Amino acid sequence: PFQILESGITDTVQTFSGDVDSTYGFITTVSDNAGNVEDIKPEADLVFTMGKITRVQNGGNLIPTKYVLYQNYPNPFNPSTTIKYDLPKETRVKLEIYDILGQRIKTLINNEQQTAGFYQLQWNGKNDFGVPVATGVYFYRIKADNFIKTKKMILLK
Repeated sequence: PFQILESGITDTVQTFSGDVDSTYGFITTVSDNAGNVEDIKPEADLVFTMGKITRVQNGGNLIPTKYVLYQNYPNPFNPSTTIKYDLPKETRVKLEIYDILGQRIKTLINNEQQTAGFYQLQWNGKNDFGVPVATGVYFYRIKADNFIKTKKMILLK
């Protein structure tokens, strides 16, 4: 019953115009720069008649359904990179960077309580003492609840 529009919205603000008393629905999906795309749901997250909102799907995809640690980007990187992750529920989070020898060189998040949601942060290629690290292979690891995941990244200078 709804017309499908590909909008490519990359922010949380969208201007929409339509006919008064016409009903519209939005189905939202989440994707990242690595090409990972959330499955499309069978019903709209937001349904409204022009002039008033008539239904907001409880939760929709505003809260992730599973823990995810995404591949950093850019990768390789210099001088900084973005790390994204999803939390389906409130939990304590630890996110650390390790060198190729397995030594922890940077703690980005130290056992902080975080609410469910989509997160991203930047790493500037510096260790816990503020010193730039050498060119090489590094690993970043997240621990949230019982979810533990490690990914590899490369710093090129």
